[in-house]
Amino acid sequence: MNKFLIAGFSMLLPSVHPIHDTQPAYEHEPRCYYAEPSPHLEEITSDNFDEKVLQNNLPAIVEFYAPWCTSCLEMKGVFEDACGSLEGRAYCGAYDADRIDISTDPIMQEYDIDGVPEFLFFCRGWEISKLRISSDTDAFLLKWRIQQLIYLCA
Repeated sequence: MNKFLIAGFSMLLPSVHPIHDTQPAYEHEPRCYYAEPSPHLEEITSDNFDEKVLQNNLPAIVEFYAPWCTSCLEMKGVFEDACGSLEGRAYCGAYDADRIDISTDPIMQEYDIDGVPEFLFFCRGWEISKLRISSDTDAFLLKWRIQQLIYLCA
C-alpha cells in the first residue's frame, strides 16, 4: 500500500500494477434489476413483452430502468415493496433500457420511452397511464398510481 498525504490527512492507496492488477471483464450482462433477482419483479424484453404484459389478464406495471441511474436505484425498494404487496393482483416487470438501442427498440418507440425511471401501467393489454419518477419523494405518487390501476382494472 502506498500512502498519500492531502492537507495533513494520510490516505491509503492500493498499489496497482498495470499488468498484474487488472480487473476481470464481465462474463455476461447483469440480469434483471441490477443483478439482484427479485421474487416480485420479472425481467421483460422486447421478445416477451406481448406475452408477459399485453396478453396478461392481470393489471401490469412495467418499470423502464438503467443500472447506472441513481433515481432507478432509489425507486428499486419502493417498487419491489409495492409489487410484493400486490401478489396475485398485478403483474410487475422491469425492462432494462440500457441493454438495447433506444432509437431502434420497438417497445421503447411504441410507448415513447425517452428516459428512466419511467413506469407504464396496463389494464387488459391497454396502456392506461405513464409515470416518470425523478426521486424517491415521488414514491407516494407511484404507490397511489398502482392502487388506482388495481381499482380501475377490477
